[in-house]
Amino acid sequence: MSVIIIAVAACLSILLGRWLFQAWFNHIALYAVVWATSLILFEIRLILYYPLEPETWFIIGGAWIAFVLGSATIPAGRFALGFKDQKHFRTLSPENPHNKERELHILNMTLWVVNVVIVLDVLHQLYLVTKLVGGLLNVLILGNALYSFRVSEAIPGSIPYLGSLSLTATLLAGAYTGLIERIRIVAVIPLIVVILSAIANMGRASLLIAALLFMTGYVLNRQRLTSHHALSKSIRWKRVMSLVCAVLLLVVGAEIIRSNRGTTEGFSGATTSLRKLSGGSFVTPSVYLYATVHPGVLNQYLKVQDERLFFGGNTFAPFWRLLSKFGFDTYVPEYLPFYKTPVGSNTGTYLRELHADFGVTGVLLYPFILGLVSSAIWFRLRRSSPYLHLGILAHMYVLVGMSIIVQATRLGYWLTSLLGAFVMGMLIDHFINSKQLSRGFQSETNKRE
Repeated sequence: MSVIIIAVAACLSILLGRWLFQAWFNHIALYAVVWATSLILFEIRLILYYPLEPETWFIIGGAWIAFVLGSATIPAGRFALGFKDQKHFRTLSPENPHNKERELHILNMTLWVVNVVIVLDVLHQLYLVTKLVGGLLNVLILGNALYSFRVSEAIPGSIPYLGSLSLTATLLAGAYTGLIERIRIVAVIPLIVVILSAIANMGRASLLIAALLFMTGYVLNRQRLTSHHALSKSIRWKRVMSLVCAVLLLVVGAEIIRSNRGTTEGFSGATTSLRKLSGGSFVTPSVYLYATVHPGVLNQYLKVQDERLFFGGNTFAPFWRLLSKFGFDTYVPEYLPFYKTPVGSNTGTYLRELHADFGVTGVLLYPFILGLVSSAIWFRLRRSSPYLHLGILAHMYVLVGMSIIVQATRLGYWLTSLLGAFVMGMLIDHFINSKQLSRGFQSETNKRE
């Protein structure tokens, strides 16, 4: 019965999002898909999880409704005030191809500059790791030990948060790919760097963030073209293959990490059907666990509720950690306590951190604000400054997509990537809107023609 209710709620949310934003890809649909997928798989019980308590369902359902209401507030307000509904992104015009060429040129140059920085950084990371474990091959052989070392002490000698620029680069790579309608090496490099960095650190969260950023940049920038002209089958095929190639790269990277990190594939409470997947690749018991365990951890946390932090300790964790470096007693641990579900895990959805920080009020208010801000930026993106607002909206979508796992604002590299997107977005918009640069580029184009 619960599976049917979840599926119906997801379908209604997706249809509502499509109606409000005139596009299938939007934050309401994203929230519904990630939460419904995890909850339905949880209720299938391939692992005999402890049943969710009524309080847990109330928290999950209340936050879902609050997010939808917050997301719908801006469209409803625009309708009530008589704003003309702008159904499509109308930044580029096929009648003036110079605009698209100039924008692609600016994106290409920006990506190459950032690529140089992040490639040098990941080579530095690999050097430090190979020095630590005694060789490049040992990075994979000793993956489990390397992961444990990184969790406890971090890799000595690494430059904090510089690698986060690779996440910003994946956003620009997605935007560039959506605009150019094919895959190019300049857009592949950020994905490879993210994978190499994840392997060096034996962590997968950055791969999920990179996937969300690339997909958001790709889809939203692509929408600036599809409203103006019918696409040929060859162009549609190239676009599909571009997105598939990017996703496959990240999936392969995640599988390399999973298979070399010493992840246990046998869990207490696992059913016979789940055990049969042991020894396979990509779809394994641990993959099912990572997709489903988080509501169970939330459930166990709500039974205990003994995580006491100061105001916003999880939500604003990077800020509090920064203050702790100046001598303030505000350090927030990188990793949260574990709970048995019966399988042990420490990620209990973003609702766990919100409840620990602000109680039930935060569980209802924060999703409302997240939906409200996402909708406001969505409509702002359609009117002006495409790359500034695209960068902000994409990182809001990371919060939405990661909400089933963790409150992403507690991750320092999410914040650093957002700051990088903010700065680069402003610079790209400035150069795109520069009349002097526009005249110069058009003059050069005319000369070549």
